[in-house]
Amino acid sequence: MKKQNLLTGAVILMAANAVSKILGAMFKIPLANILHEEGMAIYSAAFSAYILALTPVTSGLPFAVSRLAAEEEALGRKAAARKIMRTATLLLAFAGFAGGLGLYIWAEPLAAALRDVRAASAIRAAAPAVVFVALGAGVKGYFQGTANMVPTAVSQVAESFVKLAAGYALAVMLAKKAAELAAAGAVAGVAVGEAAATAILFILYLAGGRTRGGQKERTGAVVGRLLAAAVPMTLLSLASAGIGIVDTTLVRARLSHLVFDEAEARRFLMEFGQYSEVFDKVGQTLSLGTEGARWLWGAYSGYAQTVFHLPLGIIATIGTASLPLIAGAYATGETKKAERVFSAGMKLAVALAVPCAAAMFILGSQMLGILFKNSASAGMLSALAPSLTLLCAVQFSGAVQNAAGQLWQPFLNMLAGSAVNLAIVYVTSGDGSFHIYGAAIALGVSALLELCLNLRSVRRHMGLKFSVREILLKPAAAGAVMAWVMGLLYEPVCGMVSSDIGVCAVVGGAGVIIYFLTLAVMGVSVEKISK
Repeated sequence: MKKQNLLTGAVILMAANAVSKILGAMFKIPLANILHEEGMAIYSAAFSAYILALTPVTSGLPFAVSRLAAEEEALGRKAAARKIMRTATLLLAFAGFAGGLGLYIWAEPLAAALRDVRAASAIRAAAPAVVFVALGAGVKGYFQGTANMVPTAVSQVAESFVKLAAGYALAVMLAKKAAELAAAGAVAGVAVGEAAATAILFILYLAGGRTRGGQKERTGAVVGRLLAAAVPMTLLSLASAGIGIVDTTLVRARLSHLVFDEAEARRFLMEFGQYSEVFDKVGQTLSLGTEGARWLWGAYSGYAQTVFHLPLGIIATIGTASLPLIAGAYATGETKKAERVFSAGMKLAVALAVPCAAAMFILGSQMLGILFKNSASAGMLSALAPSLTLLCAVQFSGAVQNAAGQLWQPFLNMLAGSAVNLAIVYVTSGDGSFHIYGAAIALGVSALLELCLNLRSVRRHMGLKFSVREILLKPAAAGAVMAWVMGLLYEPVCGMVSSDIGVCAVVGGAGVIIYFLTLAVMGVSVEKISK
């Protein structure tokens, strides 16, 4: 298979990710209708535990395979690249089995730590998925490192199709028994999908036949190189996943003990009282309690965050597509090429994220209405929207540093951002004026800090030159114009168009046209970066 350049590789992965996200939404939309806020909170808790167990498998070693394979390919040592993949796959198989076994054995303590003991069955159902992901992760990393994004795309789409069918069928079968069992069925569908994706990756790898080119290292030396690249990335990812669980637990704990004053309780009931009977006593008790906190978190994580993560996951693939180019450029000493890749990739990521953020901010109610027939989380989605562009830029700038071997600096930057995030979450989510919106505010502030630190690291430690005006400020200015135009059109269009789809089509379409026209006037373009 022919290698892809930055734009081609990014387009392939974004298209596959878009299909996967659409299928994921198609899975979550009926799933939310089956499980409702209570079940979605259980599903979200189980998925957080699954991600924690999966993190060592999907971060360190697969990343090391991609980076080292890219370096070997750039130096013409194709056989060495394949040996790196095979060695890593053996290590990953062991790690995956250990992770899956740990998830199964410690399901109850994990559920208790996540403040939802009913999630234990769903956590156990996720254990086989860890094993299947581990088996295919090294092969996927090899394909990505050699700038062949097609196998990743094919396996990802297949996984989404199978997960949709299996997860939905199992959730429906178990829905009449209990919410926790229905959530477990939905999670079990993930394992079936991952098994299908892994099988496809191995078939495509074996179909490629044997490869010659360059001396292969001894297995011990390969293991050493893999671990040297994998350990820092694994620590970063484990810390990130752990902080995510701490964040979830902290928000739910603070919400559970939140006390309103009378004015705050009235405002809260005006916004959410119509959506659930769990808030019927808020006016008398002036508190949310465990059930109210579960409902709010379920609405935030199951609805608002689901929409928020759709473009975030798609745009993150630009960092994946840039990895072989950045790693190869540093292996051969082509710093100028690395500069071009960074500027082009960052510009593309931000230029795509900005209109998505503007649309979420203005059209959040319509988006949720279309997807879930439930706009209770519209305010939460609008509060999250400004963070989207920042997080996309953080993801890409971190991916570039990692591809160049700068592993510890993004880790330290993430720790600084996370510390700020948790501090703001603690203060705001326990305040009746903010409640669940404190989580969205904390995310935005911490993402801004982390982006500033990442850009400083790219300039200082990687030695790359770039224009903040070109990669960030111009797209942001175009996004402000887009949001302004959409804001002017919103009320008149809502008065004339009754359907959510119609409002999104008219207001969103006009906003996108204005956005790209503004970018063109500003002279923003993404140059083609060759492989």
